[in-house]
Amino acid sequence: MSDTMQFNNKVSQRIYAGLVPLKQEVVVLFNPTWSENTFSYHLIGLIDSFMANRYEITREEVQAWTEDLRQVGEAQTYFFSLNRYLFLATRS
Repeated sequence: MSDTMQFNNKVSQRIYAGLVPLKQEVVVLFNPTWSENTFSYHLIGLIDSFMANRYEITREEVQAWTEDLRQVGEAQTYFFSLNRYLFLATRS
């Protein structure tokens, strides 16, 4: 068995420890534009309020980041994509 296969087996064993997967899906959240009707528009505010003055990130850095995103959005060059993974399983 190759190293890659051994690694994949170990990862699968950890992910599915004691569970039998029945279904797996990827749910893509895709916002090709920036507007108040999108998930990412509101996520920016959440990240802004959470990150300021944490992990050595200053309030000014966070404000610069959010302003940059707003400018990109207004210029219609904004892009956001987030993959979420759903698993349905039963105990083995």
